[in-house]
Amino acid sequence: MNENDGGSLARALAEISAATDHQALDRAISSLLPAYAIKSAAYMGTGITRNESEPFLAVTYSSDWVEHYKS
Repeated sequence: MNENDGGSLARALAEISAATDHQALDRAISSLLPAYAIKSAAYMGTGITRNESEPFLAVTYSSDWVEHYKS
């Protein structure tokens, strides 16, 4: 990892932290793909939604994939 990688990670984490809605979080998660040459990324938050039994998810996976692993 070089110095730029650390800066990119810090920016990505700041963008995720600053997200105020699902769309902003989706954009932040999606921006990780080309920046880190990865195919998919996921964010899961527990205890932050009104329905405690359902975690908050922001993923680049298909909805079929999400439903398969949620069940």
